[in-house]
Amino acid sequence: MSKQAVILGRGSNELIQVLDSLTLETFKQSVFSCYNSYTVRETLLSFKPVQESLNGEKAREILVGGNIYALIHLQNSGLLEGARLATRADLERGLECGLDLRGIQVEFGVALAGEEINGVANQTSAEMLVSQLKKRGVSLNRGKLIPLPALTQKQDRYSSHGLTLSLKEDFPVDSLANLGDFGWSCKTLSNGGVYRASLGTYGGWNVHCYRINAPADEGRAVIVKSVGVRK
Repeated sequence: MSKQAVILGRGSNELIQVLDSLTLETFKQSVFSCYNSYTVRETLLSFKPVQESLNGEKAREILVGGNIYALIHLQNSGLLEGARLATRADLERGLECGLDLRGIQVEFGVALAGEEINGVANQTSAEMLVSQLKKRGVSLNRGKLIPLPALTQKQDRYSSHGLTLSLKEDFPVDSLANLGDFGWSCKTLSNGGVYRASLGTYGGWNVHCYRINAPADEGRAVIVKSVGVRK
């Protein structure tokens, strides 16, 4: 078992791996260059630096924790250099190919539980996403799983986190899957609201209402990048 695996595709192969090549200082510089708001900076700086040594190599700093907002900034900041955050489908295929994620929590998207927007979890983001999807003709009767690469975020003074989730304008909404299309080990939903979707440390697929600005204690970013065309 390994912290990386090659996913064979029809046209090209992809490498899926746990991100281990980014320092907290690099991430912090990116956040400070993009945002002046103290609230936003406090929300985004949710990673913690941990020293890790593999196979007798010199210890290096890796990023652990991180919340949904931090991961979305990571995705859209250019720091991943052509890679993207893994979706649930990527993680499922990676695990089949030997990717070892034991003891790691991986946030891979958000669950939009329905079209209700009053008094729901993470209300400002729910209002934004429901409005955007309705305008694009998407039915929310069965809820939707929205992968992190589909999301961006906007500064919002009405949000206690300083940010509100928003759907990218060029994302193909007809590719969004219903929540009920997947099996979940843990699912705590109401008729509306935005919830965290993650792969837990014991291998369960979870949707839960923990605050989306709260960091995952054992959280790690998992990325996917192309590694060549199949012949």
